[in-house]
Amino acid sequence: MPSQNSLPSFDEELCGLVLDTAPRQFAVVQVYDAGGQDADGWVAPGGSPTTTG
Repeated sequence: MPSQNSLPSFDEELCGLVLDTAPRQFAVVQVYDAGGQDADGWVAPGGSPTTTG
């Protein structure tokens, strides 16, 4: 877990993005320049949203 003074890693940011924007059965993630200084990516949700009840 990162300390309060450090920035989250790219992987941590991408995981947060998936959890925040794609709460489905699965998500497709494409990463550009993985491990590089200019890493970027996008998330596409898939499947039906889960429901409780």
